[in-house]
Amino acid sequence: MPSVRLDVLGPATLTVGGSAVPLPPLTLRLLLRLAAAEGGSVPLPVLYRDVWGEPPGGRLGRGQRTQVQQRVHELRRVLDGGADG
Repeated sequence: MPSVRLDVLGPATLTVGGSAVPLPPLTLRLLLRLAAAEGGSVPLPVLYRDVWGEPPGGRLGRGQRTQVQQRVHELRRVLDGGADG
C-alpha cells in the first residue's frame, strides 16, 4: 500500500504515494468523517447523515445506501493507488 497523507489545516488535501489526489467534495467529506472515527466503525446511517445530511423521511433507502457504497469503493481504489485522480 502506498503512503497516504491527509492534510486538514487549510483546504483538505489527500496525497497518495507522493502525488496529490483530487477528490470530489462528498468523497473528501466521507474520508474526513472516517478519519475522525480514528479507526472505529461508523454505522452507515450515521455516515450518511454526517456527510450528506438527514435522509428524506429520516431513513436510508436503497439509493442512499448505494451512494455511500460507491464513495467508499472510490476511496478504497484511491487509497490503494489504483485511481486515475
